[in-house]
Amino acid sequence: MKVFFLDTNIFLQCKDVDKLRWNEVAGNEDEILLLIPTPVEKEINNLKQDGNRRRSKRARIANSMMRDILKANDAKLILKKSKPFVEISFVPTDILKIAPPHIDTSTSDDRIVAEAVSYTNLHPTSNVFILTNDTLLMRTAQRNKLQYVEIPSDWFLDPEPDPKEKIIKGLEDQLKQLQKTLPLIDVTISDINGAILKQSVTIVVRNFRELDGYEIEELIMAARNERTFLSKSEIEKNAELAYQLAPSLMGFNKYYEPPSDADIQNYFEECEKWAGELEAFVKELPGRISSISRNFRMVVSIRNSGSVPAENVVVEFKLPNGLLLRPPSDSFDFDIASLVPKCPQPPEGQWISRPDPVAHSPYFSKLEPTFPRFEPLQNATSVVPLVVPVIPHRRDRHCFYPKQSKPSDFSHLWKFECEEFRHQVDPEQFEVIINVPDAFSKINSVFEYRITAKNLPNPHKNCLRLTIEFLKGDTLAEVRKFLGLC
Repeated sequence: MKVFFLDTNIFLQCKDVDKLRWNEVAGNEDEILLLIPTPVEKEINNLKQDGNRRRSKRARIANSMMRDILKANDAKLILKKSKPFVEISFVPTDILKIAPPHIDTSTSDDRIVAEAVSYTNLHPTSNVFILTNDTLLMRTAQRNKLQYVEIPSDWFLDPEPDPKEKIIKGLEDQLKQLQKTLPLIDVTISDINGAILKQSVTIVVRNFRELDGYEIEELIMAARNERTFLSKSEIEKNAELAYQLAPSLMGFNKYYEPPSDADIQNYFEECEKWAGELEAFVKELPGRISSISRNFRMVVSIRNSGSVPAENVVVEFKLPNGLLLRPPSDSFDFDIASLVPKCPQPPEGQWISRPDPVAHSPYFSKLEPTFPRFEPLQNATSVVPLVVPVIPHRRDRHCFYPKQSKPSDFSHLWKFECEEFRHQVDPEQFEVIINVPDAFSKINSVFEYRITAKNLPNPHKNCLRLTIEFLKGDTLAEVRKFLGLC
């Protein structure tokens, strides 16, 4: 038979004693006797009114079982009848009178070990152990040459939640319930190519010098050499070839009319005009490229992912420290490639349809129309004018509008408003152009946004850090790229 002296944590931290799998510690023994040491009795009794709810509850359950032990025959309570047979009782009173003189019984652990040693001395044939998870108690038993068994890990109850964690979880649940009745604003900022800008972005400003006269002349000459210009004889030769191929290409329903001398002369004038326009464009190009690099385009997407619409929403975009917001109505063209003067095309003549012999025959011209004719009103004295009612323009309550007037000038602040910002729909997108003025020289700034609503408890606000990097650009290389000379 195995005898186990139980530590307090068996009752407080483990599952109910009668539900533990005692075969895990029984070994080959068919019987197990569980003994409750006196220090454990006292500690259980003192913890019945403990402030910790779970610990006091477990202490009351253990105390109730101890009363059942007192009422049982021989003060022993049977926990399990099948193999192994398990009984539980208190340490015998005769053991309590015999304390080993070499053990200091000033602490609970020492008193438990003292009772186990005394029991071993009186029952030398018994196989005595201390069942605990307390490292100090294990060490005390080891010093007194007493066997111990560590409580199996699967006997323990799940860890008790921290009271603070319970409070936090309760508050989180309340917050989730509250959020179900409120709008939830999400903001995403991306560059013009769709890349998400999370916390910061670098705006690279490239300054390009002006070109001198010699460089401009060289560029115009190179652009001319890259393009094909026809002489008068070449245009006439192409026209003659088209005239010869006309029957095979178009049949006899069309005939070819070559370009006139006026068309050819106009072509030469257009070529000279193109050269002048190209020269003017090349002169202005370095300034245009520099101006474009001083404008950073991005898209601010605002979405209501909550459960209700946001009411009376105001969206604010702000740029402090000298940077400016370029007005959306500004006609500034960012696509420089589309502004390059187009080279004129040489005249090619035209294909003209021959007259239909049937439609122009004398017989066809005498035929009367078979469809009715509508004659003008003969005796109309007056005509009542059609009156179109003027319907006043009404704002869409779900759309965003400038709060005061549409931004038309460079500004540090934009404000937009919406009467009802719908939820669970596609985001509202604002194109924002950050302009770096010529006199701006700082390297750090910030783009701020702020969103408020009548039913939004707190403003949704954040910022995007801006780093301005100033570089010198290669003017000749950039101009040649736009002219297609690379």
